[in-house]
Amino acid sequence: MSLFFPELAANNISVAYQPSGLGYAGDPNGADVAPIVTVEVSNLTFTPTLLQIFGGQIALPSFSSALTLEDGQGIVSN
Repeated sequence: MSLFFPELAANNISVAYQPSGLGYAGDPNGADVAPIVTVEVSNLTFTPTLLQIFGGQIALPSFSSALTLEDGQGIVSN
């Protein structure tokens, strides 16, 4: 993400894992519980091109998105 928004740093991102109770009851290897993964971005400001002239910034509100981990299997990377 820092490639697209260089101001984004590790202290602006939080990741939380919560149990969902979802899984496969018939899985022969045991219950495969899929946690809900929430990623939150906070404490950022944005400077639109027009406001750069006047030295202004806009404080962005905190926002988050959540998916069950099984939905994120193609997008999670190390």
